[in-house]
Amino acid sequence: MRFVRLVVVLLLAVQAWAAEPVTVVEATDYTRTSLYREVLDFLQQVERTSSVMAIAPLATSTEGRMVPLVILSKERVRTPNELRATGKPAVLVMANIHAGEVEGKEASQMLIREVANGRLAGLLDHQVILVIPIFNVDGNDKLGKNRHDKGPELAGVRYNGQYLDLNRDYTKLESPEVSALVRLFNTWDPALVVDMHTTNGSYHR
Repeated sequence: MRFVRLVVVLLLAVQAWAAEPVTVVEATDYTRTSLYREVLDFLQQVERTSSVMAIAPLATSTEGRMVPLVILSKERVRTPNELRATGKPAVLVMANIHAGEVEGKEASQMLIREVANGRLAGLLDHQVILVIPIFNVDGNDKLGKNRHDKGPELAGVRYNGQYLDLNRDYTKLESPEVSALVRLFNTWDPALVVDMHTTNGSYHR
């Protein structure tokens, strides 16, 4: 009887794992990178079953796409004032500022899932994690031949909907994306920023 119970528990665990959302790269054996809509769909699926995750709009691009900001916290923090009330620092992870550099976009989606579903919940004991998994939302879906190392054949472009390199806009602030990011720096005041680049190529996995 004890053995039967163990088998049932294991089967239920396998079913729960299988029901979890997977990223595009996981579903395609790392041969394709995720499109904008696929990233949003993935984030929304994860958020539906998590008590520590929220999605907030960081900015709206010139082509009308929302740049998602994912907030992960045990205290269900939603604003900079709520962050300060916790006494915890914020850590910001951002990816896809150059949309041809796709590794960070895919890895940050996996990180969000692992924290949100509890497997990496310990990361929230002493910090609040902010994630911008797809910063260049307009450049992401302008697919072209990628200068890849061991990654997808097609990926996005460096520039945004204004043909600006977002990583060169921190002083001019001509783009809504970087303007919003600078506001985030000033209001959330992250203690650590992880900005992921992979030189227009990627070693998937």
